[in-house]
Amino acid sequence: MALDPRHPKQEFSCAVLAPGDGLLEARLRDLVAALSAARSWTIGPPEFARFGDDEESTFGVILDLYSAHPPWGARLPRDIDRTQFEEVSALVGALSDLSRKTGDEIECHLGDTYVGSIVSGKPDQLISEGLLGEWAKVLAG
Repeated sequence: MALDPRHPKQEFSCAVLAPGDGLLEARLRDLVAALSAARSWTIGPPEFARFGDDEESTFGVILDLYSAHPPWGARLPRDIDRTQFEEVSALVGALSDLSRKTGDEIECHLGDTYVGSIVSGKPDQLISEGLLGEWAKVLAG
């Protein structure tokens, strides 16, 4: 099945909750650059991003994905869905490693929906079971 050129996209975004100093930002920029070069990405590589206004801004990562929300999920080719699962898993793994090293909390969203946090290097139950676990079940299905 070919992908419909009108297939909508959504963002998987992860933001550092309490950005400290410029060192964390530099580490995250390096992580994004390394991830970007490490593989071919379905839509495009993850990108460093700033979130919020100047007074309450933070930073993080955005990865564009093809939507799996109805009715489009049934139209998403399985190989693309599997590849996007691998991409999100790789990003969560890399952010978990960074969080483990820095102790920072990272909050993740799929579109406007909160899908969990990474705290001290460990993805919470919402990410590990809710997002990735359920996605893996669909792919195994």
